[in-house]
Amino acid sequence: MKVHPAANLFPMMPDDELQELARDIAANGLIHPIIIDDQKQLIDGRNRMAACKIANVEPRFEQLNGHDALAYIVSANLQRRNLTKGQQAMLLAMIYPEGQHGRGKNAEARKAVVSAGFSVERLKQARSVLRHSQALAEGVIKRMISLDEALETVKEAQIQASSAEARLTRLQAKAPDLAARVAEETLGLDEGILILDRREIDLRLAKEHGREAAKDLLTFVGHVGTIISGIDAGEHIVIPAETIKSIRDALLLLEKVMRGERP
Repeated sequence: MKVHPAANLFPMMPDDELQELARDIAANGLIHPIIIDDQKQLIDGRNRMAACKIANVEPRFEQLNGHDALAYIVSANLQRRNLTKGQQAMLLAMIYPEGQHGRGKNAEARKAVVSAGFSVERLKQARSVLRHSQALAEGVIKRMISLDEALETVKEAQIQASSAEARLTRLQAKAPDLAARVAEETLGLDEGILILDRREIDLRLAKEHGREAAKDLLTFVGHVGTIISGIDAGEHIVIPAETIKSIRDALLLLEKVMRGERP
């Protein structure tokens, strides 16, 4: 099912919470229906849809019935407990970009700010990050970087970008291959900086994936003693294929991260 772009911005539930939701739906049924618009585009309920699939329960749908889709998505999702204030501000900035909506939409954005419990100034800060770099804004939403850290990055970048020479110096220091292409005039300086921004965000993501893989390995190692004791006692030990695959994938991912490759 096609998902509304604004609804797609919000991070999915962590796996453990999604599994808990699936168990609840299996036991009690789907209490809150999945909301769709006239074009059968999903407006709210991605997590419920995924949990229904896990629980093997047929999802139940309800029409949006003329409500403003953006306002509904913000109201249903912005105050989720697993979102930081920085994520909330950035999500709102991406749903209501500065200067791209009329007075009514600006009023909706301000109303959402008040409901979420942060200041309009925080929304302005998120919009300034978004104007500077889409990749940086996505990093805030994925919690790879805080909004305050992103703001500092923007300030530093603005200082460095005060002259073409400073920007080229940054490329030469952090991405000599891009600097060479700029010198050969096969790549514009602005394009080179955008590519560098994306690389730096990707590097943060790769490190985060590496940390998650290490957690998976440590969890498995914690059970090794029990498994060995069972084997010594002559017990029949069964390790699920899914666990073996998870450990193998974690090892491969860690190898890539250690080599400096992107997962």
